[in-house]
Amino acid sequence: MPLRLLGLAPDLESLKELGGRAFSRYAESGVGVTVACAGGGVNEALTRRARLLGIEALFLLDYRPAERDSSSLTDLVTDIILAVQPHVVVLSADDEAVREAGTLAFNRARQAACGTGALPAKLYYRFPAGADRTSISTAVPVGSGDLATFEPFQRVFPSPWVTGVLERDLFAGLRMTAGRLPARFDERLAG
Repeated sequence: MPLRLLGLAPDLESLKELGGRAFSRYAESGVGVTVACAGGGVNEALTRRARLLGIEALFLLDYRPAERDSSSLTDLVTDIILAVQPHVVVLSADDEAVREAGTLAFNRARQAACGTGALPAKLYYRFPAGADRTSISTAVPVGSGDLATFEPFQRVFPSPWVTGVLERDLFAGLRMTAGRLPARFDERLAG
C-alpha cells in the first residue's frame, strides 16, 4: 500500500501556500496526494496547477467564505478522510473553520478506525509565510543544491516531544502495512 497524504485548504488559491513544493516532492516520490478545498469552485487554470503539483485527486466543496464554518465542514471532511484513508493529513492553519473542521474530522476518523495502527496516523498544520516559527516541528526539504529550501509544518498529532530537532519528513516513523516505497523516495530522504 503506497503512502497517502491528504491536504485541506480553504480554496484553490491557497493550495500553493498549503503544500508548496513539499506536496509535489512527495507525489514525485510515489506518495498518493489528495487535496480537498473548502471553497473556490471550479477554476480550470488553478485545477491544472493542482495537477502540476502532483495532486492525483482533488475535492472541491464549493463553500463561499461566508458559509464556511467548522460545523458545516466537519462531516464532509470526515467522510473524505475515511474514504481516502491517508497516512498524513495537512491542514491550512490560517483559516480557522478549515483548521477546526479538519482537526475534528481527523479525530473522528481515528476513533472510527480504532487501534494503534489507525489511519490517519499524523496531523500537521501549515502556517502562512511569516507566521510564528516557535511552533514549527517539521521542516521538509524541497529543491536541491543552491535552490534548496525548507517548508515549515507543525505536527499536532502525535504530539511531538521537545527535542530541539526538527523532523525532515511528514512520514517519519510510519510503517507501511504492505509494499514499500519506490527506491527514489528512499534516496531523496537520504539526501
